[in-house]
Amino acid sequence: MTTEILIMNRNTISMATDSAVTVEDKKAYNGVNKLFMLSNNPPMGIMIYGNANLMGVPIETIIKEFRRKYSKNSFKTVKEFMDAFLCFMEITVCNKSNPKEFFKSFIQQFEKDFYDEISKIGPNEAFKRLNEKTKGIEKNLYGVISTQDFKDNCYIFDNIIKKKFKHFIDNKKIKLKNILIKYFLMKLIGSSTGIVIAGFNEEDLFPSYSKIELLVLLDENLKCINFEEETNFQGALIKPFAIKDVIETFLQGIDTQMKLGIEKFIENNFKLYPEIILNYLLQEQIIDEKTHNKSKNALKDINPEKQVSQFFNETMENINRESVKPILESISVLPKEELSNMSESLIHITSLKTKIGNDLESVGGDVDVAIITKGDGFIWTKRKHYFNPELNSQFFERKKIFK
Repeated sequence: MTTEILIMNRNTISMATDSAVTVEDKKAYNGVNKLFMLSNNPPMGIMIYGNANLMGVPIETIIKEFRRKYSKNSFKTVKEFMDAFLCFMEITVCNKSNPKEFFKSFIQQFEKDFYDEISKIGPNEAFKRLNEKTKGIEKNLYGVISTQDFKDNCYIFDNIIKKKFKHFIDNKKIKLKNILIKYFLMKLIGSSTGIVIAGFNEEDLFPSYSKIELLVLLDENLKCINFEEETNFQGALIKPFAIKDVIETFLQGIDTQMKLGIEKFIENNFKLYPEIILNYLLQEQIIDEKTHNKSKNALKDINPEKQVSQFFNETMENINRESVKPILESISVLPKEELSNMSESLIHITSLKTKIGNDLESVGGDVDVAIITKGDGFIWTKRKHYFNPELNSQFFERKKIFK
């Protein structure tokens, strides 16, 4: 995992990333590059997060090949750069890998990891946890894997059930298969690659950015999801990517997952509380059983979701007015060096939280920071090297020759 941030005002873009990479959610290493200059005319930067490889091809290599091949092309906007880069990725990856073999390997790894999990906690507990984990998965996500590759390999779900859940009754097996497919979807989407391109369009005075997430290749095509963009943006913006909770808490005092959890807790209590009151009134003989049953049936038609949602919407509006808006107003007038410092600080705060927490230290290492302006172009304000620059002057001389 990782954390990355994009901060923009009318004059400046600041992009910052950490250097951590996680291997199979078991071990973390530092020293990975996730922020790159894409172009200096017009000025553009690119950040990557999530899976650092597509079908075994490193995204860093693809970025540098794209930059080398298209250095003299006349792309003028963030959108043109994003479209050209996605096209280049698809052509490059498809020519150098076998999508069907990769997808098959992905499924086999999924099966192995699931068996390992069952061996630790047992099939009944595994079913219970999976059911809880996959409650939020929407049915429309099935379109993500509605390909022949997926259909050809669906036998693995039946194999898992036969090997580890054969004592389940038939109805429970059917439910389990649907849960397994949804869990597979979670893993598949979790292996996506995020790409953020930000810069100044040639004809615009103000900054733009575009973000997209790519799933693994299916039927030799990239699947693009979660697209976002801002063009010629004239406000102030703080946009975190990947691990967002710390930066969201900095802005709002609460992160999205915590908000959803509290919202669900209140909603569930709204549903239970009337019945608790009715049971108490019946127990104290304040009402009779007929009134109790009639009132209980009438209360079933009341859905608290709308009221709870309205309450939280009003709460978030107050938070935006009292907390987020003043921060954005300050960002709108911050000079370049202060935006750079702010970006770096937010990455360090997220890194500190993962370091002192119980989870894997998935954010850490040196922070890379770049500033982009219309006049000065792409400027590194902080950048790590995996080598000593003083011992490798030929590296910088070679870069001058190719410019």
